[in-house]
Amino acid sequence: MAARKKLTKAERAAQTMALFSGTWRLSAYATQDAKIPMLPHHSVGASVSTALCGTTDDLLSATAAASGLTIIITPDQTFAETVDDGAGEVAIPWATVDGVLSAHAVPFSGVVIVPPVGKAWACLRPSMTAPWLPPISKDGPSLRYNDGDTKVYDRLTMRDDRMLRSVHVATDDATLRRIALLYVRAKGTNEP
Repeated sequence: MAARKKLTKAERAAQTMALFSGTWRLSAYATQDAKIPMLPHHSVGASVSTALCGTTDDLLSATAAASGLTIIITPDQTFAETVDDGAGEVAIPWATVDGVLSAHAVPFSGVVIVPPVGKAWACLRPSMTAPWLPPISKDGPSLRYNDGDTKVYDRLTMRDDRMLRSVHVATDDATLRRIALLYVRAKGTNEP
């Protein structure tokens, strides 16, 4: 049996971007608010990171229908998110680009970060620079926002032919809002 070739960073990024590139439309969402569990024998920071950097797969059985948002992801690791024409305010739980919890979607554009570990997942971050924008992690998940009190993690994964966007907002290292956004690929767009 031949050994599998280890992918270069560029090959890993291209492979991951092939999964996510295209036009995606919001089809469902779910949300959950909870206290962050403190893990035995772990620091507060480690407990928060564990809760923050997960996915929302467990919320998929409780989704409600949603529409009105489109996200376009390109192979060059950028994305643009917009409210669909005529949709008005999209009433779903949201974390704005500057970490504020909102009852309506506030779309933004930015970059797709493909981490150097794992496969078939990526993080979303705004394209701007600001003091609250944490550095990109060299070895795993990258936060979208961190002002010390509020931390936002925004992760993409694939679930069959749907894209799951898991947005987690930790506040004061004590509470966690988990938002699952499920997207379907728009007809006639890039297929992996």
